[in-house]
Amino acid sequence: MKKKKKTFQSVLDFGSFQRRVEECKYSISGSEFYNRLLTQLKDGVKYLDLENVSNILCYGLGNFTSSVTSRYQLALLLLLQECFQVEIYAYDPIFSQIEIDFLKQFNFTVIDENEEGIREISEPTLIFLPHCPTALVNNLLWRNWSTSLSNCIVLGNSFKTLLDRHSERYFKEKYYYIYSILPSTQETQVENIFRFTDIFNDISLHVFPPSKLSQIPTTFWNDKVKPVYTDCDIECIGKKFSETLRI
Repeated sequence: MKKKKKTFQSVLDFGSFQRRVEECKYSISGSEFYNRLLTQLKDGVKYLDLENVSNILCYGLGNFTSSVTSRYQLALLLLLQECFQVEIYAYDPIFSQIEIDFLKQFNFTVIDENEEGIREISEPTLIFLPHCPTALVNNLLWRNWSTSLSNCIVLGNSFKTLLDRHSERYFKEKYYYIYSILPSTQETQVENIFRFTDIFNDISLHVFPPSKLSQIPTTFWNDKVKPVYTDCDIECIGKKFSETLRI
């Protein structure tokens, strides 16, 4: 006898889980953390002479059905969706089918393959990278290595802190694109004052002002060799391995 395929609703109580997400949204929206973050984001958009972003991209959200940290980060994404009124593109190689279905209920576009951060950003985009692998950020910069980096508004781990955690020589060799763009990056630290200090810690807003990028010699952009991570950079899940994690 053929087994009946489980539906999204039969595996996870959508209403019950949605209420938990709404509780997280409520906790964030009424916080001073969120008020300050919104001000920083809007100031960052204005700093680039923009009225709004065109969409939001998120990598590395995690398993939000089981992780409280990921659930709060999802709640923040939903609040930003409401604030900016734009489409959200999301991907994490460990998303379960249940989580993909849930995101689609909220009009997310779930990217169907592991791009490993290699995505062209052709219009102003808020890029949310909650504690993502450094290699993924480096790949994103490499793919957009031109003055079009001004389209990227990156909300994620502080570039400056990433550099401080390694020797300068090591960081330059392994994460060349983050290292090289640092002098032309406007980084604003997001103060970690949310009630749970392990959810939005070490987060900064990074913008790449056209006024700074335009002063960089053309030869700077010509040095565009695809990053190679010889030790496999185990924190950055590759395409082949990610398929084995999908449930």
